[in-house]
Amino acid sequence: RGRDAVLPVNDTSPELRPADVGKPGMVRKLVETSLGAGASLLLGRAGMKMTASLVWREKATDALVRMSAAALLVGKAAAAPPLLPNPPPLPPPSPPPLTPDMVQLGCDFEVDTCIWNDTAPDGYYWTRTSGSTPSSNTGPSGDHTTGSGYYLFTEASGVYNKLHQLESPLFSLQQDATLSFFYHMYGSSMGTLSFEAYDNETGWSTLWNRTGNQGDDWLEAAGVLSASATQVRFNGRTGSGFRSDMALDDVSFSRFAPPFTPPLAPSPPRSPPQSPP
Repeated sequence: RGRDAVLPVNDTSPELRPADVGKPGMVRKLVETSLGAGASLLLGRAGMKMTASLVWREKATDALVRMSAAALLVGKAAAAPPLLPNPPPLPPPSPPPLTPDMVQLGCDFEVDTCIWNDTAPDGYYWTRTSGSTPSSNTGPSGDHTTGSGYYLFTEASGVYNKLHQLESPLFSLQQDATLSFFYHMYGSSMGTLSFEAYDNETGWSTLWNRTGNQGDDWLEAAGVLSASATQVRFNGRTGSGFRSDMALDDVSFSRFAPPFTPPLAPSPPRSPPQSPP
């Protein structure tokens, strides 16, 4: 106590002698000497450490920036939705359900003639039968549905050039519809079978007809009915001889849907231009 503190110089700590107390500049000299030696060394080392630290921090910062940029790119790639293939083309629209009267018009004649009526002016009726018709070399040998069921035919023996007419009751359509059926016209003197529809504005019009021998097979036919049609009928007119037994089977109605237009096929790739030889 009572002595001035002495700064260390080169790891030594000289103390002021009593005789030196009061000498001007003594303490200042020791302080300056201490700063000039020890502090200079410390500052030099500190400067080197600071420089190294700054270089390391600069490199670390640059690495962090690069890592952050890479992480951002990976994040964007992960967040991007996967590429999906082109969806397939839409299927054609389903036809609307049949109305009750249209369902009743469909008939396979297994039990009766359903709601179809004979309306020929001269009273010649369509005959419901199974197996073959009575006359040889004309008519089918069985029905279309199972081969052993029932169908309708025109008996031509002794009834030549006579009209047999099968007519539907009145019905109402909301849009175009299709009537399909199977027919059999086998015989050397076969007459004419036609299918007609009635419209309130135009009356009866023929939608389909066949004349003459069509071979010993059941064939399918169909007619498109306009939305304004209210009635249909089959006209079977026998030929000039007994071998003109024509037959009908499996009449059905369905809604008429416009045909679906498939999408256009892609254009073929162009060939690269050929270099001149």
